[in-house]
This record gives sequence, C-alpha cells and structure tokens, in this order.
Amino acid sequence: MILLIGIYVWSGLNKFTPSFIDIVYPLMLKSLFKLNDGHYLLAVREWGYLFAGLEVLIGIGLIHSKTRNIAVILAILMHLQIIIWVIVGNPNYTILPWNICMIGIVYLSSWNNEQILQLNPSNSTLLKICNFGLILLVWIMPSFNLKNKWDAYLSFNLYTERISHMYVGLRQKALIEIHPSLKEYFVAENIIDDGKVIDVEKWAFDELKVPVYPALRVHKAIGRYFCKPNIDSDQIMLVTYRRPFIDGNYEILSCKDCRK
Repeated sequence: MILLIGIYVWSGLNKFTPSFIDIVYPLMLKSLFKLNDGHYLLAVREWGYLFAGLEVLIGIGLIHSKTRNIAVILAILMHLQIIIWVIVGNPNYTILPWNICMIGIVYLSSWNNEQILQLNPSNSTLLKICNFGLILLVWIMPSFNLKNKWDAYLSFNLYTERISHMYVGLRQKALIEIHPSLKEYFVAENIIDDGKVIDVEKWAFDELKVPVYPALRVHKAIGRYFCKPNIDSDQIMLVTYRRPFIDGNYEILSCKDCRK
C-alpha cells in the first residue's frame, strides 16, 4: 500500500507542470478522440490538471479504508484509458505491461481491504526497518527530483515532459565515422553548422523499443560513444533539452564533459 500511494501521489504531483498541459495532455486528447487543432477541448489546457489531480486523489484515497474501493475504481478506469490511448495512437507500447500490471496490483492489494495502514508496525523490527526504507524511497526521495537530485523515473515522473532528451550534432568529418544505420535518425533541427543532427530518442525507440533513460549519466555515456579519440571534439555537439526545444530549455555538453 505504501508503494502504491507513493506511485499515484508523485505521478500526479509531477504532472502539475506547464509541459504536461502544453505537450502531453493535448497529444493524448488528439489521439484518443481524433481532435483537430482548434477544438474547444484543446483550448483550455488547464483542464489537463484534472488528470494530474485525479492521480493524487487516487493515492490519497488508498490511505483510508472507507475511500479505498473508490480509489481502486478510479485507478482502474485511469489505467484503462491509458491502455486505450496506446492502442489507438501512442507508439510507446512499453507502457502497456506497466498499466495492465497496475490494474492487477491495485485491485488485488486494495479492493475490499479494510486494514488500517500502519506506517510503524509494532510486531516486527525487520518490518519496521523495511517500512521505513520503503517510505524513504517512494515518499521522500522523489521530492529530490524537483531539484534534479534524484532520477525522474525513480520519482514516478512519467509522461510529464519534465525530463531531458538528447540531440547529437555531427559535422562532416564526424559523420564519416558513424555507422550508416544512424543516418535514418537525422532530423531537421538546426543546431550545428555544416552537419547533421541525430535524434537519440528516435534512435532508441526504433532499435530498443523504449525511450532513453532520462539521466545525465546516460546522456554522457551516449556522448562517449560518439566522442571517439580519432574524432576532433569540435566536430561534435551534444545537446540535452526539454521540450519544447527553445532558448532556456537546453544545455550543451562537450566531449570533455562526457568523460568526467
């Protein structure tokens, strides 16, 4: 129960961000209901915060036995909506197992469960230690992600677009050294003169069927793949960014940064 409360509350709180209502919420509505730009449902983006609030309420509802069944019903409906979204218009099929499993877990653990949530059980020292560790991990530590001191996915920061993506810009001499298959992932972003830009997110989805783990250490590891000793570092530009890709939403990494 402690784990589920942490998942739903933090997943909801993380969606109270402009990037969710400006990017994810409209995309979800367009896919689910086949809406065109300009539709009145897309005009008031702040309605997207209702979705975020629903997740928070589900987590809070799981705390008390009298509201637990209502929270379970809302959770199942929410996960079914996400599953339908994937089927009709979201290419990220990796979230299907997660949402199917969450339906099973929340139902089996919480439906008609009238037990009082105990944060400090008195019958076992080991259980007390485990409870404390779990509370620390899923209730407290996610708050550090607000200052980028804890991983986004470990903080249930999912589908918020408050995460980093990556472009790799390559000038002509560096382009000669890359694998030919990477040319499929060139995009039109103009971040480097006289060169091409690889969308690392597209590369990951096409080859691994999952998004890039949004952590600086992962982006640096990708950078090291391109920053080979025989390539002049001036031929490479590594950019981490948050959508939308505008001034203030990106940071440039050098090959030297990636080797630290």
